Amino acid sequence: MAQYAVLITSREILGKEPELAHLHALLAKYQRKEALFLLAKLNCLLGTWQNALDFDVDIKLTRILLSSYYSQIDKLRRASGRRVLFSRITLLYLAKQACIACGDTGAMMDDARSYEAIGLACLMANADHLSPPSQEL
Repeated sequence: MAQYAVLITSREILGKEPELAHLHALLAKYQRKEALFLLAKLNCLLGTWQNALDFDVDIKLTRILLSSYYSQIDKLRRASGRRVLFSRITLLYLAKQACIACGDTGAMMDDARSYEAIGLACLMANADHLSPPSQEL
């Protein structure tokens, strides 16, 4: 049976509209291969290619990647029901943006700060899926 969920966005958590320049600035700090590898790991853990939602894994990864915002996200999930941070389209979109914004040199993605950067990037990218084409993401 098909499942549905609504993406959690930066509008809801950060209270502002994301901009592509901000997303690129966030990603540009990191090595391209590091960003792509972390996104690939997330994809493997989530199993997004199967198009089957795993709410428990989404919650666990949210706790790791966005620990600073977890209580706010958890409150939103409890109030709204079927909400997720990660989707296949989000991870694919971020992989594309990482190829554009990240260089061959930069920081590794192996600490809490870099994990939060990917979590914030997911929030920003999710807003894009809900917006009409514009100067924003």
